Amino acid sequence: MGKNILLGILVTMLGIVVDADEVRVYGPIEARVRSIAGEPPQDLPPLSEWSAFQLAIAPGFPPATNNSNVNGLKLGLLASGGKGRVWGTEISVFSSSTDNVKGFQASILANVANFFEGVQAGLVNVVKVGGDLPFQFGLVNYAEETGVQFGLVNILPDSSLPFFPVFNMNAAPSKATYIQTKPNR
Repeated sequence: MGKNILLGILVTMLGIVVDADEVRVYGPIEARVRSIAGEPPQDLPPLSEWSAFQLAIAPGFPPATNNSNVNGLKLGLLASGGKGRVWGTEISVFSSSTDNVKGFQASILANVANFFEGVQAGLVNVVKVGGDLPFQFGLVNYAEETGVQFGLVNILPDSSLPFFPVFNMNAAPSKATYIQTKPNR
């Protein structure tokens, strides 16, 4: 609970409204991830259905962008997000917030992912569960378990050094390992 309050305060200070208690995990991630979110995953498109490109104006608009699989580029004119998966690149002007991302996620203001593996770049970067050591570059970086962070405020509450400016790192999660299903191609 304290981690969620700290995250909320930091993100709200920068003018972005994020309620960490409402962050949910969707997708083919093991039970330990679902237990962090406190609920089972919602229905997602099957792993056999992928598109190479998707254009969003805002999270959930057009509606097809809210619950889809992208293996390539998801581009947000203002912001992008949703309960689906992006394996490739998600870039938006203000906010990139697809729940499951494996690759590169960037925006000017905020990048938020429930499961993330790759590199995030923006003013605020948030990862609920990290895969193979996610990298974060920004003013404020928060990763629940593992990560390599470069920024003014770097928070890794699950590490032996939960906060450190400029650089922080935690390579060993304290919880059981995850299972991430690969796309059927």
